[in-house]
Amino acid sequence: MNIGDNIRKIRKEKNITQSQLATSLEISQSYLSDLENNRKNLGIKTIEKIAKKLNVSVAYLTSGNKMLRDLNDKEKREMMSKLSHEISKTNMESELNLKSNLLDLIQRDLKYRDVHYFNNIYNFYELEKTEDDNLLFISVLLQMLRQHKMSGSKEAYDDITNEFNDFLKRYLNIK
Repeated sequence: MNIGDNIRKIRKEKNITQSQLATSLEISQSYLSDLENNRKNLGIKTIEKIAKKLNVSVAYLTSGNKMLRDLNDKEKREMMSKLSHEISKTNMESELNLKSNLLDLIQRDLKYRDVHYFNNIYNFYELEKTEDDNLLFISVLLQMLRQHKMSGSKEAYDDITNEFNDFLKRYLNIK
């Protein structure tokens, strides 16, 4: 679809006649007909004016794809329901994947240090799960540390190491 088709479609959805829209835009009905039939090109100011009069976004008017503000209440509810379903489906898949991985882990013959390591991770997580910022910060720092170590940039690696050390001192209340 092109912009002329979109103007016509939106105008009809809103039960506005060509004459009514032309009058509100202060243009002739024949000029509006030319726009809708793609016989005339529109400037950005005209597009913005038409979008405003039709109470739609410029993006919807030009592309035919509704933005959030262009959706009616029923469409918003349908979108939220669909999004909720997709999130639920993704969460279920993630949960099943995690359970499968944990089952694989349980079935392995883990060494004492592996069990001890997982226990420490679990304990740390339990202590910090109310402090999401700390876990996220540590995770990002460790990823950056690994990335800079792999790149061979000693300065960047040292900077991240120092930042991590400073964080640990603050976190552990060490002066």
